[in-house]
Formats: sequence, structure tokens, C-alpha cells
Amino acid sequence: MKWMLKFLLIAVIALPIFAAEQSAATSTDQIQALDQQMRDLLQERETVLSQMRDDNLQAPLSERVAREAEYAQTQEDYQIQLLEMMVEYYGMTGNDELRARAEANLESMLAPVATGTPEPSSSNRAAHQTSGEER
Repeated sequence: MKWMLKFLLIAVIALPIFAAEQSAATSTDQIQALDQQMRDLLQERETVLSQMRDDNLQAPLSERVAREAEYAQTQEDYQIQLLEMMVEYYGMTGNDELRARAEANLESMLAPVATGTPEPSSSNRAAHQTSGEER
């Protein structure tokens, strides 16, 4: 009977350790797979962008502006995909600093383009008048 209790105690202690090792192995496999996906994406990006550059050089001048815009958009799309993968990768590896950087870069890429709006001239005058009175 004592040997059964010892066996049960060992099994209870070993089960969480075994489960943790299994999840760590799964996590490592997922991290390696994501790392490979990022490498594949970088290689694909270089191939596609290189082909687009070559095509653009041979295109007539009238088409180059549109092709350059398409090139820039394609480059941005790949960058967004890569940053999304980096956020996930660094989240899996537990590197919070690099994950935060990747998230910040991703947010800035996805943010709407800022349009500058000048201040109304009346508020500029009011600001100058008050600063002149303070002197």
C-alpha cells in the first residue's frame, strides 16, 4: 500500500512537470515555425520587389509614376505583415521590449496619414497680442 501512495505522489508531482515540458516543446516548435515564416516572407519580399524594380526600369516613362506607387504600396504591405509576425514572435519568446517596439512601429504604419492644418490667422494674432501685452 505504501508503494502505491509513493507512486501516486510521484505521479502527481511529475505530471505538471511533464505537461510543462510538452507545452515548452510545442511553444518552441511554434516559435521556430514563425521564425521560418518571417524568413520566407523576407525572401519573398526581396524577390517581388526586385522584380518590380526591374520591370519599372523597362517601363515607359508614362507608366513609371503608377508603378512606383504600386512598388511603395507593396513594400509597405510586406512591412506590415512582417511587423505583425514580429509582434507575435516576440510575444511568444517573452521579449517584451522588442514586442513593444514592433507594436509601436506597426501602429505608426497603420495610423492614418496626418494632414497638416494651419492655425487660423485670428488665433495667431490673438496669441501675438497677448504676448506683446506681457512685455
